[in-house]
Amino acid sequence: MSHEQGSNKRKFIRVPVALSIQFSRLEDFGEFVEANATDLSQGGIFIKTDRPRPVGTQVQMQISIPGKPTVHLRGMVRHIRYSQQIPGNPPLGMGIEFKNLDKETQELILQLLKMLGR
Repeated sequence: MSHEQGSNKRKFIRVPVALSIQFSRLEDFGEFVEANATDLSQGGIFIKTDRPRPVGTQVQMQISIPGKPTVHLRGMVRHIRYSQQIPGNPPLGMGIEFKNLDKETQELILQLLKMLGR
């Protein structure tokens, strides 16, 4: 499995955000961890957390946006970002690739990206 880290390999433009998000492993339904998302694209999201899940972990997420319906998402941890990119240093967070988005959820993400200026 290759880890695509360069922006030239990304399918979607990432937009800086400051969103509250809850996430959990699919197996831990109902045991959500509160965190902040720092960037968003049509294909995924970066969650700032000192408790990242291992690469390959299936996760579920909820994003609450004032005045909008809660967005429920599923995805897979694709990478973990460490301080100065050195494993063993404290983690800064994890990149999640969205999986199995229905049309309605895809549209909600597009609306959110437009609302944020993209």
